[in-house]
Amino acid sequence: MNKTLGNTAILIILALFFSVSLTAQDDETYDGDEELMEEGFNIPNQGYNLKERIFIGGNIGLLGFSSQQIGIDFSPFVGVRVIDNIHLGAGFNYSFQSFKTPTQIGVSTERYTLYGYKVFGKFLFFNLESIMNGTKREPGDPLGGAYALTEFQQNWGKVNIDGVTGSGKFDPSFFLGLGYQQNFYRKFSSFVEATYDVIQKNNNTFPVGIRFGLYYGF
Repeated sequence: MNKTLGNTAILIILALFFSVSLTAQDDETYDGDEELMEEGFNIPNQGYNLKERIFIGGNIGLLGFSSQQIGIDFSPFVGVRVIDNIHLGAGFNYSFQSFKTPTQIGVSTERYTLYGYKVFGKFLFFNLESIMNGTKREPGDPLGGAYALTEFQQNWGKVNIDGVTGSGKFDPSFFLGLGYQQNFYRKFSSFVEATYDVIQKNNNTFPVGIRFGLYYGF
């Protein structure tokens, strides 16, 4: 009985070994792959390689466009392309915002300095470059195109309202948005996106934020 179990275990180990070896062979890349990708050619499907689906980046956001609202935020992030059209990630936020609200006795000024985290998801649904060039994207290729965005943020920080200060945890934000990202060199991409916070609303401020950023996909 023990001998039979031992033989079975050996067979299982050997099967796993050959399976891993075959997978590793399938995942091999060739020196010319990146050059072919730059020229718009397809490369063989090399299987699901998690390392090649990780991306890192950062963005700067503009949160106001008028004399009554000034805001800027900076956010580095890391993520993974789960499949070619779905990207998930997380990042760190730091932002400064200032609002001026007219009142019956003058103008009320609010200033916020915030920091926190975010988790986000992107769904790419349109790629103009692929349509124009007639090329087909392969797994692991750098990605470009229009996308829909969902993002949750939780922030802490300080607030100053007409000279009265306070600090602590703020209400969360949930953003919906649209964006477009474009590859400009190998696996480097730039992007621009417009976001709308469906939780945090102020009738005296412009509700849409604009972000610009860069990312690199491994």
